[in-house]
Amino acid sequence: MARAPIYVHQLTDEERAALTAGLRSKEAFVLRRCQILLASASGKRASQIAGDLGCDTDTCLNAINAFMRLPKVSNVWFAGAAYH
Repeated sequence: MARAPIYVHQLTDEERAALTAGLRSKEAFVLRRCQILLASASGKRASQIAGDLGCDTDTCLNAINAFMRLPKVSNVWFAGAAYH
């Protein structure tokens, strides 16, 4: 039986701004994480995101799960705002 897809919660304006800023990061980890989270927020499944970005589905699931485990206040830092 297949598991239900997971997505990030509806992003706050602050979270979306931090993730969008992260798209300009020079650090590949931050850039990729922001791409994954924004794609998930737009309704794409982890498998679709992985195909679009050329990475493994588990990479996307790990990023989404890690983001969802943090309190919303921490998500802005996690999104990459601390790197800018």
